[in-house]
Amino acid sequence: MKPRIPLLNVFFLMCVAVTVFTITDARAQDKIRIGISSSSPGFLPTVIAEHKGFYTKYGLASEHVRISLAIAMNALGSGDLDYAITMAQGVSAAIRGVPVKLLMMTQDKLVFFLMVRPGIEQVGDLRNKAVGISTLGSTTHLVADVIARRHGLTPGKDLHLLPSGDDQGRFASLETGRVEP
Repeated sequence: MKPRIPLLNVFFLMCVAVTVFTITDARAQDKIRIGISSSSPGFLPTVIAEHKGFYTKYGLASEHVRISLAIAMNALGSGDLDYAITMAQGVSAAIRGVPVKLLMMTQDKLVFFLMVRPGIEQVGDLRNKAVGISTLGSTTHLVADVIARRHGLTPGKDLHLLPSGDDQGRFASLETGRVEP
């Protein structure tokens, strides 16, 4: 009789092991989709985490999806995205009643710059010109507004903020002359 007890224990341990490995394997198949709008330093921490295997360590297969962050808010609501790396659009969506939460901050300062044509030496030189932003209510919109106001320009009066899309759209607007910076 005694030999059956250890055999039963071994059988039980094998069942537990198979169950644990099956659960672990199933968890490794959990896929998360992370929305980013461009190849920007602001998105670098999550991309590096993906390449270093930090998501995999916790059983997640991550995928970064390049998407307009305004559209990403809708994709979050429909379940097509699990996360979106954004601040302004997230706050704007929350104000409109979209059930989103701020999960983490990856940087303590915003990294922005104005790209301008030769001849523009300071922000004041942008008076009566159009500046390309991604979308209304976006971080680029809010930052451009703050920069303009800090230099004595009133957007909509002294300066026109023109929604031009993602990085490529803003660059195309600059190349075609639709915007100055």
